[in-house]
Amino acid sequence: MKWLWALGRRLAGLAEVVLVWADALVPKRRQILFSSGNGRMYADNARYLFEYMARHTRERLVWWFHDPRLVAWARQRGVQAVFARSLAGLWTALRSGVWVMDHGPILPAWHPRRRVTVQLWHGVGPKREPARTAPIRVVRKQREFFSKYDLFTTTSYEVAPEWGTRIPLKPGALVLDGYPRHDAILRDDRERARERIARVLGRPGLPARILLYAPTWREQGAEAEPDWTRLEELVEKSDTLVLLRTHPLYSRWQPSRLDRRFVRFNGDVAPDIYEYLAGVDVLVTDYSSLCVDFLVLRRPIVFCVPDLEEYDRVRGIHWRYPDDFPGDVAASMDELVPVLEHVLTRGRLTEAGARRQAVLYDRYFALPPGRACERLTARIEELMDRRWPRHDQRSTQ
Repeated sequence: MKWLWALGRRLAGLAEVVLVWADALVPKRRQILFSSGNGRMYADNARYLFEYMARHTRERLVWWFHDPRLVAWARQRGVQAVFARSLAGLWTALRSGVWVMDHGPILPAWHPRRRVTVQLWHGVGPKREPARTAPIRVVRKQREFFSKYDLFTTTSYEVAPEWGTRIPLKPGALVLDGYPRHDAILRDDRERARERIARVLGRPGLPARILLYAPTWREQGAEAEPDWTRLEELVEKSDTLVLLRTHPLYSRWQPSRLDRRFVRFNGDVAPDIYEYLAGVDVLVTDYSSLCVDFLVLRRPIVFCVPDLEEYDRVRGIHWRYPDDFPGDVAASMDELVPVLEHVLTRGRLTEAGARRQAVLYDRYFALPPGRACERLTARIEELMDRRWPRHDQRSTQ
């Protein structure tokens, strides 16, 4: 079967050459094409930047979806959208002068001098990018993509030091404008977010506290779930609801404990987790980038990392443990139980966890979060103005 794989790679390479030539020949228009989750969702950084630009600019904005149901959903709400796997979708991608995405690129190949490409990415945190054990062809392809992006935003140099070093970027492409989803989280209100949580769960009301358990993906494929039976009494005593949400790549994961206090909160229940973070009181995670998103709220974060050495060996961690983890840490259930006892009964981190969080907040946000959309919109419009001055906009459409 090796010859078949080799043939497939050759054909894919030929298709990419054709795409680059087509991209070079097709005239571009002053139009911004948005994609989130590789075209499979309306969420994350792309969503929140789009919504800001729809309110504050007169630019032509289009969404690019792989799911025809999302295309129909968007059009019903007055949002221009195209089906990615169609001639119209391909033509729209080739014609759009700007691509905005938060995962992979819209097309697997493009002419780097014919358009503006904006990579918002989908998160930074303790884990390395790419993984230590990633196949070399995957690493090469990722580096190829990142070296072509015109604009790449993150929250600070310290939160993810590999950008622009181990992962090459265009000179001047890396900016510290922050994430659009942080604007939305900070604009939100705890009670309104709790109402949305209750609505998607089909509950008339919620307990006093909400704890979100949200681990990341593990290349080794093993979910390091806590032993919830040891926390049952504490959860009941503190009147806490535990939302169990795993990484999207664990689509078939079933929590070990489900009842009125422990409920699933996966993507099928809440596709865009950032709509609900403001309603969460405590985050329990491991190496997930969600910790940086929750950090903007300055609420308790507990890092449960019983497989720290194994995860570092397989994926890689660039944060020092525990100094670079902005909250309380637990390397075992014996450590997790007393930490959560303190956090859930007193409503705050331990003294050591609070001290780390206060120090790291300033390190992980180079600019105060809350105005990322404004900053990124100004940059994108400046890049567009250089290529398609506004007085020429009519002639390019």
